Amino acid sequence: MKRLIPLFMLLGLLLCGCGTTPVPPEETAASGDSLPHSAASGSGGSLLEERSEGDLQIYPLDRDDCTGMLPMGSDLILFAGNDPTLLIKISGTSPSIAARTELESGISPENAGVHVSEKGVTYYDSQNHQLVFLDTSLKEVSRFSLPEDIQGSPALSADRRSLYYCTANQLKVLDLETGLTKLLKEMFFPEQTIGGLHCGDSVVECDIVRDDGAVLTYFFSAETGETLWEAMEPLTLTSSEDFYFALRAEGAWQELLTGSPDLGPWAILFDKVHSAIALPEQKAALLSEETADGVMLHYFDLTTGKRTAQLALPAVPRSAVSDDGQLWLLYHDESVGSDMLCRWDPLLSPTGDETVYTGARITAENPDTEGLLRCRQMAEDISKAQGVDIRIWTDAIKESSQEYALTPEYHVSVLEEALQTLQQALDRYPQGFLKQAAQGTSSGAIRLCILRSIESTSAAMPDSITGMQFWNKNEDAYVCLEAGAELERSLYREIFHIIESRVMSSCSAYDNWNALNPDGFEYDYDYLSSLTREDSPLTKGENRAFIDCRSMSFPAEDRAILMEYAMTEGNEDCFSSPIMQQKLQTLCAGIRQAFRLQDSAEVLPWEQYLKNP
Repeated sequence: MKRLIPLFMLLGLLLCGCGTTPVPPEETAASGDSLPHSAASGSGGSLLEERSEGDLQIYPLDRDDCTGMLPMGSDLILFAGNDPTLLIKISGTSPSIAARTELESGISPENAGVHVSEKGVTYYDSQNHQLVFLDTSLKEVSRFSLPEDIQGSPALSADRRSLYYCTANQLKVLDLETGLTKLLKEMFFPEQTIGGLHCGDSVVECDIVRDDGAVLTYFFSAETGETLWEAMEPLTLTSSEDFYFALRAEGAWQELLTGSPDLGPWAILFDKVHSAIALPEQKAALLSEETADGVMLHYFDLTTGKRTAQLALPAVPRSAVSDDGQLWLLYHDESVGSDMLCRWDPLLSPTGDETVYTGARITAENPDTEGLLRCRQMAEDISKAQGVDIRIWTDAIKESSQEYALTPEYHVSVLEEALQTLQQALDRYPQGFLKQAAQGTSSGAIRLCILRSIESTSAAMPDSITGMQFWNKNEDAYVCLEAGAELERSLYREIFHIIESRVMSSCSAYDNWNALNPDGFEYDYDYLSSLTREDSPLTKGENRAFIDCRSMSFPAEDRAILMEYAMTEGNEDCFSSPIMQQKLQTLCAGIRQAFRLQDSAEVLPWEQYLKNP
């Protein structure tokens, strides 16, 4: 540190024309007392102790605002609070609080401007545009000013010599020893900021926001600025020297990739992933799987591809770092309202699983054909039982609407989950109801297509949607559904458009629909105006007349969204107003007339919120 201080002072002179302003270091309080310890005995009412069944050494922190942690050699730095942030140093095999200091601003361990090593802590003070250095006792050593045109946070190299940062139109690197700035790349995006440094600080990650709002991740050479890779979606990447671990969203699929600059990428083919935490120092990863009463934490050795250990927890830990073969987990125990620091030795929780979970990356060009054929058979079985025609993979895009481009889903686990969801949702319709709704179509069955994405090709339509319905030239009825969390709701909404066709051709129940709306209201009669509508008093309270602003686009869309909410649970408040009850009553009466259900005493699924069925 002694060698660097004069250089920092020189840098301050070069950037600001004056020396750095000395800032008195804050007092660092070190208790030296060991943290209270529990061997997960199940006492004290802690759900964490109960679930972990003795596999954890648990140290209550007597606080509930810890946001994460980073290793500082053999010690830990805990981050607590947001603005300002408190740093807490944990040391020793019987961990104790060795030091603490409150910063002037808020930072988080995920921030690219935060750097923790055996030399101490460095962070970017965005309020004052200064780089701040703390020693291993968390005492402030120095700070100096940086250019005020920095966007986001800069990233400091491991040798603490090079500082990478973005401006409004450039990617630059500042040599802290010479004070010289080098232009690496000219970029002209609305937003651009450093995401981190990778592969021995040879690769710069930049997070980009385009004019259309799309979020991308770019990777550049730290030496030349050359573009190495463009990820057309947000990407979480962790690396250390010759190893990387990446988590990227690909439709409803979370793709997990691992490898080195020379080998890979290899995919981690574990279908039950809820979240992932990388452990680059151990070349390992923690993948969590949701269970009925919490999560199962799986430890994957990425050098062998095997799942070597597992641990039952009530929820996913906030953070994890490795230490000499053991892991420190930062966990918030809701049952006692406190943060816990936990030590876990994976060797004590073996799975005995010899399966190798790493393999070739699944792509559209190289899919799991055997798994897809299995999904296709599953779709055929559900179709026969439900009286519909479910289509997946390449079959799902044989017909398409002129307004939207359809992208097929090829990940087997996504399709399996979507088909299970679809089967449960279709079970809610009365026996034979959907077959009757499809009468008059050429095929005699509603065709349900499960897709990865539905993207607009028309300026008059929203850019992307989770579901759509269209008719082809042969009068076949298609319902396209994006696989993912909204599939069930989209199904209810889009199938209603087919149901409504039968109602409109069979009876006059919906002919005076507009009269149900408040005086003076008129529909937009386009799909884009409702996207820019501000929150309306007509979507809340005792005078509520619409589910949401989308319902104000067309009468048919109003009714379809009513059906979506009427079929899903927890929406009783949406139908509490007199107008909404009247609309729902009219909607349901039309279906009963068109499908000859007037004499049925059965309360149909979409009638659950009627006060007088």
